[in-house]
Amino acid sequence: MTKQERDFMQQHIFNYETIKSGYVRNLDISVLNEYEKIYRQYLDKNFILTKWCSDCVYETLKRLYEYYLSLPDESNEIVKSDEVSAEKLVWVNAVEIDREKRKRGRPKK
Repeated sequence: MTKQERDFMQQHIFNYETIKSGYVRNLDISVLNEYEKIYRQYLDKNFILTKWCSDCVYETLKRLYEYYLSLPDESNEIVKSDEVSAEKLVWVNAVEIDREKRKRGRPKK
């Protein structure tokens, strides 16, 4: 991948974060066209992205980012999203949840 394509993928890594959460947000047509161009160049030359189909966009971005993240890093600037530094971690106190099954309906008099 060229430096420009790597920069584009890294700049839009938040789209992969939304995919890992299970959805894809609305993307500008220029961004989708760039994703399609990169996909055609590296994964499938005959690929045509159906831009109005959110499932198609979801699967395309998922495959493209899996390919991108599997590439060997040429520099240390590109950080995979799963790597988190210790300074960014925030500790949260655990709250015990009451697991007692609640009764349905009105309380009896």
